[in-house]
Amino acid sequence: MLLSDKKFGQDLIKEGFLTENQVLSAYEHQVLKNISLKDALLGLKLLSEEELTGALITILGVAAIRLQDYQIDKEALDKIPADKCRKYKVIPISLAGKSLSVAVTDPLNIITMDEIALISGCEITPVLAKESEIMEAINRCHSNKVNVEQIISESGPNKDAKSPDGNYEINITPENTEKSQAVFIDETPIIKLANHIIASAVRKRASDIHIEPRPKMVGVRYRIDGMLVEQEPLPKSIQLQVISRLKIMAKLDISEKRLPQDGQIKIVFENREVDLRVSSLPVRHGEKIVIRILDKSSISLRLDDFQLSDNIISQIKRAIELPYGLILVTGPTGSGKTTTLYASLNHINKPDLNIVTVEDPVEYELSMVNQVNVNVDAGLTFAAALKSILRQDPDVVMIGEIRDRETLDIAIKASLTGHLVLSTIHTNDAPGTISRLINMGGEPYLIASSLEIIIAQRLLRRLCENCKEPYPTPNSLLPYFKNLREPPKELFRSNGCSRCDMLGTKGRTSIMEVMTISDPIKELIAKAATFDLIKIKAVELGMQTLREYALAKVAAGIISMDEALQGTI
Repeated sequence: MLLSDKKFGQDLIKEGFLTENQVLSAYEHQVLKNISLKDALLGLKLLSEEELTGALITILGVAAIRLQDYQIDKEALDKIPADKCRKYKVIPISLAGKSLSVAVTDPLNIITMDEIALISGCEITPVLAKESEIMEAINRCHSNKVNVEQIISESGPNKDAKSPDGNYEINITPENTEKSQAVFIDETPIIKLANHIIASAVRKRASDIHIEPRPKMVGVRYRIDGMLVEQEPLPKSIQLQVISRLKIMAKLDISEKRLPQDGQIKIVFENREVDLRVSSLPVRHGEKIVIRILDKSSISLRLDDFQLSDNIISQIKRAIELPYGLILVTGPTGSGKTTTLYASLNHINKPDLNIVTVEDPVEYELSMVNQVNVNVDAGLTFAAALKSILRQDPDVVMIGEIRDRETLDIAIKASLTGHLVLSTIHTNDAPGTISRLINMGGEPYLIASSLEIIIAQRLLRRLCENCKEPYPTPNSLLPYFKNLREPPKELFRSNGCSRCDMLGTKGRTSIMEVMTISDPIKELIAKAATFDLIKIKAVELGMQTLREYALAKVAAGIISMDEALQGTI
């Protein structure tokens, strides 16, 4: 136990923050768990984070700041490398002579204070800040920009070492250089550049990376919250090396430049596994690479975490808990359909159910679920896989997508013979799904008999909580809110800030249109009624449309009016 911890404990008693018995309990918990006194106090809930901050300010005389409101001095920033900042959860903010002010989470940690003093060669003045704000500031300030000129001068043939299992796994955890070197013996500048492109995308919560050969340079774009955002381009002179490097990592044939290829990369980023799906495509000025990022830690597979109304969640749960029937989730690519299916399976997954999926590809592994990966080249299509799956005594079947009549027919028959079948389909809304199924060749009376619920969904960009601001609702927009009990007096918009990379949005939120196939709807489907009649009846029975749901989130200040109007019809 550090001397400063003992002294701080005594001062907590002296200043009346805690009793002697409470401090002794904290000491015991600290030793037992081998943690700091600060963590022990918080873990035992003897003090809240705000109370502890107040105690540190009172007893130690340290200042506290909000980092998002602070302009960090670049000269100070250069005193402590990014990997050390992440390791110790600190960031230097200002420099005056040999005195370096550093934002820290725990000024009691003498070992950390001594280590950063040694690294920086300065006298450290600790300043209190929240851990989340420190890590955000580190990611913002240390963007790990690669010196492109150095890459041009130093780049040569890539020399890679395979990991023991034969995969080209990379570990781009900044503070874990030993593990990284175990995988890459010779980390050339091109390797550093490829790692930087991937690491930067994951940090910015991107879902896709686009490496695009252009006439005079190589474009780099990240898809963040559904929108492509231009990044710093790369020089044309290193195009072949960067693309070859990414193809090697994905185990693609670097000599084949005339045909599309698909591959996969597994990385460890900041102590979490991330899967990358890589696709190459021959284009006019070279090969375009698109990397789909599957960061499992950022996805919740719990329906209750979907930020949806209780009514919609209860309708979905009621449908997926049925013993049989057909459940469809619809929407455009990237609308979260697969995540909804996984969350639904996760909700009903238990030892007494045999759940089998057929997917293209399998994106997330689910415990106790038998997942089949489609292989068209080998003849394992959705329809072929389904025929075999139905001989495997399944209770629940999940089909990645219904693409043709054969798959549809098997799905309908399976749902009518005692199986619960979940799948996706591409349509604009829930009522429109009926027309799509009939156009694919489905018999209306069979569709009516098998369907239980259709879920149409979208992912809309959330306004950044840090920089959104209210403005009076214009009279011209009031008619849009006629179905709400009371029109909102103000709406919200955002111009962007450092916390959202000047985008004005950060993260996405789900909206859903849930059409339960009740008896009146079944009758209309069996009669092959038009889309309009089905939608009118569904709304009469209480279905909230995608547009209405989006406008409700506008009124709540979650999304902008423009986002609601652009994202729904």
